[in-house]
Amino acid sequence: MMHPSGLRPLAAVAAISILAIVAVAAQEIRLPSPQRGTVKDAPLAQDVPPPFDAGAADLAADRDLARRQLAVIDEAWAILENLSRSGRMEINGGTIGPWGSRRLEALRRAGAGKAEIVTALEKYNNDLGRFEEICHGQPNHHHPSYSEYEVKYLRMESEIWLNEEKRR
Repeated sequence: MMHPSGLRPLAAVAAISILAIVAVAAQEIRLPSPQRGTVKDAPLAQDVPPPFDAGAADLAADRDLARRQLAVIDEAWAILENLSRSGRMEINGGTIGPWGSRRLEALRRAGAGKAEIVTALEKYNNDLGRFEEICHGQPNHHHPSYSEYEVKYLRMESEIWLNEEKRR
C-alpha cells in the first residue's frame, strides 16, 4: 500500500503531464514544407474545398423538400387554428410558436424570393391576429392571459421578421 504522502508527487506529475499535453494541443498545427525544410501553416478547414460541389448536387431536391414542408406547415396551421377556436387546444401550450420560424426557414430553403417571403410573413401576422381574437373570446376573459402574451410576442416577432425582409 502506498503512503498518502507518495500520492502528492504522483498527482503533481500527472497534472504537469496533462498541462503539457493541453499546451501542445493548443498550439497551431505546423507542417514542414517540402522546400528547404521551412514550416508553413496547415490549411484551415474552411480553406479546403469539398471534393465536389455539395451545394449544387442536391439543391433541387432540397427545394422540393422545403416546398413539401410548406404544405405540411399550412395543414398543421389550419388544424391548430381550428383546435384553438373550438377550445380543444390552449394557445399557450407552445404549439403555435415554432410554426412561424419553420415557415420562414422553409421558404428560404425553397428559394423563395423577397416578394413571396414578405407575402407569407404578412399572412402569418394576420393569422396571429386571428389567434388574438380567439384569446379574447375565451371564457372568463377579464384580463390579459398568458395566451395573449404568447400571441402578442409572436406577432411582434413576425413584424421584426417582416421589417428585416423588406430591408433586404
